[in-house]
Amino acid sequence: VAVQSEAALRGLATRHPYDSEDHEMSLRGSMQEIADQLKSDIQERLNKAGVEVIEARISHLAYAQEIAAAMLQRQQAGAIVAA
Repeated sequence: VAVQSEAALRGLATRHPYDSEDHEMSLRGSMQEIADQLKSDIQERLNKAGVEVIEARISHLAYAQEIAAAMLQRQQAGAIVAA
């Protein structure tokens, strides 16, 4: 269950941006939709084992230090342009 859940979460994280200014679905801005999608993805992987997924949520999401630094730079640049 743990391995399949992590694999489903990684797949979901590659399909959606962390944050979105365009109001598109994002990991941070569309929590309920992402949780529903994650539950569905995990359920699909665990059907063969006869496991029923009742709920799935992202409780903590952290990026590698390099990616987090690049995201912060982008956010700061956006704030400067907006100012």
